[in-house]
Amino acid sequence: MRIEFKKNRLYVNLIIGILWMSLGVYKLIFGNQPHWFEYSYFLLGAIYLGMVFNELIYPYLKIDGGVVTMNILYGNGKSLQLKNIKRIKKFSNQYILMTDNNEMKINVRLIDSESLIKLEAILKALSLPVSHTPFYN
Repeated sequence: MRIEFKKNRLYVNLIIGILWMSLGVYKLIFGNQPHWFEYSYFLLGAIYLGMVFNELIYPYLKIDGGVVTMNILYGNGKSLQLKNIKRIKKFSNQYILMTDNNEMKINVRLIDSESLIKLEAILKALSLPVSHTPFYN
């Protein structure tokens, strides 16, 4: 199951990337003398566009075979097995999934609303004590 990024985030990053690239082209065409600094506009644009393509291809979270894996840009490809989760904490914009040795912080603001419903359903289905989960079964 794929837990996708918000579409609004993708569109904003796409627009910012295009604007940085456009500014770079403008400076190269209409600038007096190309300076090394003008190439930084292309670098910033490429970074933003790379983020957009990464977020389109790879989901924020991937849940397969009882393993939750986070996108490499946001969690270094961190993985947790659902059966090993001992506690779930919820703060304002985060779920913290905790095992005996590891924890994974999930930023809810980055997740699409439909995907968030799927994620919460999976987390609710875990058989955790009421004191260890924000979801009261």
